[in-house]
This record gives sequence, C-alpha cells and structure tokens, in this order.
Amino acid sequence: MPYTYLIGWSTLDKWYYGVRYSKLSHPNELWKTYFTSSKHVKQFRELHGEPDILEIRRLFESKESAINWESGVLTKLNVIDNDKWLNKTNNKAIPLSYSMHGWSEDSRKKMSETRTGMVHSSSTKKKISMAHKGREVPWLKGKKRPEHSRAMSGSGNSRALRIEYRDKIYGTLKEFALDIDISVYRAKQLININEAKILNLRRET
Repeated sequence: MPYTYLIGWSTLDKWYYGVRYSKLSHPNELWKTYFTSSKHVKQFRELHGEPDILEIRRLFESKESAINWESGVLTKLNVIDNDKWLNKTNNKAIPLSYSMHGWSEDSRKKMSETRTGMVHSSSTKKKISMAHKGREVPWLKGKKRPEHSRAMSGSGNSRALRIEYRDKIYGTLKEFALDIDISVYRAKQLININEAKILNLRRET
C-alpha cells in the first residue's frame, strides 16, 4: 500500500516529507519498522531524538502515483531552498503514462534516464525475449551462462561496481535494493542524490 507521510520535530521546526511504496509497505509500519531511507533524517534523529509529529498524509493505488504526488508536494513546498526541511531533493519523477509525442530531444533523453531500472510486465518481457531470440551476442560467444554470470559480477568483472550505504557494502544494485526493501529504480535515485555511494572495483593491470 503506497503512501506519503510527514514527520517533524515541531519545537525545532524541522520536517521531512516522504513516500513509501515497496511491495510490503503499509502505513502501520511508519516509525515502528520503517524510519525513512534518508541519511539526513537518521543524523537529525541521532542528535535530537524522536520526532513528535508522525502523519500518514495520503494513500495510493500505485507506486507511480505516490512518487509523482510526493514530487509535486516537495516542489510546491520548495524544500530544496528551505532549511526547515530535511529533504534535499524533490525526487522528481515523470509519470509512466505521459506521451513523448512532440517532446524535444532533451526532454526525451531526460525521460529515458528517469525510466532506467523500471520493471517490465510479463507480456513486455516476452516480446523483448522474442525480438532477441537467436541473436548472437559477440561477448558471450563460446561461454556458458553460469560462466558469464560469474564473470559479470563482483570481483570477476574488472569494471564491477560496489555500492556503499550506511556503512554497508553491496555487490550489486539489486542486492542493495532488496536489503533495504526498495525498488531498483528508487535505489538508483539514492545513488543519484548521493545518499548511497558507488565504489569502483577497477583493478590495476
């Protein structure tokens, strides 16, 4: 059940507006098992204690509508330029249903970047699979799938990346997303706003 929420320290006039949309999300979890994914909230909480304001602001039927609502609220509140908000970004997301007809090349590129990491439906995956069926991939030629999988992950790949988040290291983006119970798309957002860091494993040769 995707939802947006507000937490705050009213006597200090410090606030945070967020969204939660994982597969297991539910409003009852707020500040019981879920304490936001923001490092800024975590640091403020460690210094000043628990917030006295905890509010579920809105429930949604889809994560897309929840994400876009949160972005609209943060933009309207101008949280980036207002010190009383712990939010450091408006988490801008583009609705999946928007048409690209008539958009400029720059707008198309931005939309493409925001959609990176989205999960395809079963029917879409099937169509993609059929379109690529029988195609020869040069870098996989002569390699069995398990061998390729090992080569592309962790230390087996000289270009592999690791992700650091809250003093913990993850070997893949998917592992990072699963561990903190968010989507891969949201995990990439955390990296883009520097709440999670990418560590390059490129080795000297």
